Amino acid sequence: MERPLWDGQANIEELDAELPECRLHGLALRLYCPLSRRWAIHWSTAENGTLDQPMMIGDFRNGYGEFYNQETFEDRGIFVRFLWTSLTREKCRWEQAYSADGGMTWETNWIMTFTRMARRRRSFNLPLRRQ
Repeated sequence: MERPLWDGQANIEELDAELPECRLHGLALRLYCPLSRRWAIHWSTAENGTLDQPMMIGDFRNGYGEFYNQETFEDRGIFVRFLWTSLTREKCRWEQAYSADGGMTWETNWIMTFTRMARRRRSFNLPLRRQ
């Protein structure tokens, strides 16, 4: 589930996924910086309870998003890349890849496809005011 904030300059996404090895409760906080015209993506899980550092930095152009950072994986430095593709109002595709050779080659290790759900009409049963 995703919620926009700050008139579109931020959003927060909650992820609840059943993976083969565990259940993942995650949270992505995305913040737009008007000065740099770039987005920062911060990630957290219920398991660690902190925002990961470093954050992913990137932008969207022509219906395509590209984000990068550098992390340590199994005691070695790697590049991490997020790609957002097939961006429409109804769906998009996200993939994560690692590079251990400075970005010469990439190994995609996670792909997700997002589809917008139809909004449900909410009905409220409000108590009647007595006068």
